[in-house]
Amino acid sequence: MTVYRASLAVVSTLMCGSLVAAHDFGRWGDETLAMIERDFAVPGSRLLAEEVPRDGERPRPAFVWPAGVQLSAYAAAAQLSGVFDAKLAGYVDALEAHWVVHRGVGGYNAAANAPPDRYYDDNAWLVLGLVEAYEATGEQRYLERARQAFAFVMTGEDDRFGGGVYWRENDRSTKNTCSNAPAVVGALRLHQHGGGGDDLEIAKRLYRWTLDNLLDTESGLLNDHIKQDGTIDTRRYTYNTGLMIRAGSLLFAATGDGRYLRDAQNLADASERRWVDPGTRRLTGGAKFAHLLLEALLEFDRVAPDGRWPEVADATGLGLLGSRGKNSERYPAQWSAKKWARPSRALIDQASAARAFYVLAMSRSGKSTPAAARGDSTDGG
Repeated sequence: MTVYRASLAVVSTLMCGSLVAAHDFGRWGDETLAMIERDFAVPGSRLLAEEVPRDGERPRPAFVWPAGVQLSAYAAAAQLSGVFDAKLAGYVDALEAHWVVHRGVGGYNAAANAPPDRYYDDNAWLVLGLVEAYEATGEQRYLERARQAFAFVMTGEDDRFGGGVYWRENDRSTKNTCSNAPAVVGALRLHQHGGGGDDLEIAKRLYRWTLDNLLDTESGLLNDHIKQDGTIDTRRYTYNTGLMIRAGSLLFAATGDGRYLRDAQNLADASERRWVDPGTRRLTGGAKFAHLLLEALLEFDRVAPDGRWPEVADATGLGLLGSRGKNSERYPAQWSAKKWARPSRALIDQASAARAFYVLAMSRSGKSTPAAARGDSTDGG
C-alpha cells in the first residue's frame, strides 16, 4: 500500500506542473527491475520466469522474446550506471541456454535448453539489446554475439515476394514487419560499429521491401505480415510502425537522404492519429509493443526535434507510473488512458515498463547516444 500511495502522490504532483527529471525516471526503472528480480526469480537459475507463478506453481523460464525485452532493460540500466554491469553480464550469460547451432548457424532458440525452434524476429530483438550492452560496457563479446545473431536473421531472407525476412525458421509461411523492421534497425546499429560488412546496404534493402510490401497507404501504418499466397494480414501494432520510424531516423542519420526523414515523419504522424490519446497525450496499446513506439518517437525527435514527441513520451511514462493496481508494484499489460489497470503477471509487460522508464531517463539526460548517457566511451562506430 505504501508504494501505491507514494506513486499516486508523485504522479499527482508531476501532472500538476512540476518537471520530472531524468533521475526520477531512472529510479522508477531501478524499482521495476528490483521487483522483476524478486517476483520472477527462477530458483537455481539466472534466467527469469515467463510469469509470476501462482501459489504452488514452479516458475517456468521465459521464452526468448520476453527475455530479450528484459535484456534491453538491463542494457539501458547499464547505459545509465555501471552498477548494473554485473547483472547485465550475468543475464547475457544466462541467455546462452537459448543459443542453438542448427544447420551450421548459431541463433537464439525460443525456449531454453530445447530442440531447435528459432524465430528471426526474436534474434533481431536480441541484436539490439546486445549492441546496447556493448555500448554500455565496451565488452567486445556482446558485439560479437550480436553479429552472430544477425547472421542468423539474414538466413531468413529469400527472393519470394522480391525479398524480405521470414518470421520463423521452422515455418516459412509468412514474412512479417516484426522480423524485417528490427532487422533494419539491427543492421544500422551494427553499421555504427564498423566491421567492414554490408550492413548499410542490407538495411536499405530490407527497409524498401518492408515499405513496398507491408505499408498500408490509407492509414499510413504498417500491416502485420504477408502470407505465402500474397494476402496481407492487416492487423496493425504499435511496434511495427515504431521500428520503421526508428529505421527511417537512423537511415537519415547514416545517409543524409531526406526521403528517410519524410518517411519517419509520416509514420510518426500516423501513429499519433492512431495511438495517442488526444486528452491525456499518452500512448495506448499493448505494453510489449507500445514501449517500442515510445522509444522510436524519441529517436525521431533527436533527428527532427518536435515538442510533440517528448510531450507524448513524458505523459506516457507518468501515466504508466500511475497505472499500477492497488497493493501491487506491477504494471498492466495494456497502456491506456485509464488511471489504474489490472497488474500483469507476465515478464514481458514488466520488462517493457522498466525499459520505457530507462529510455525516458536517457532522453531526459539530454544525451543523444546510448553510450554517452553514462559517459563511457567505446569505439564510437
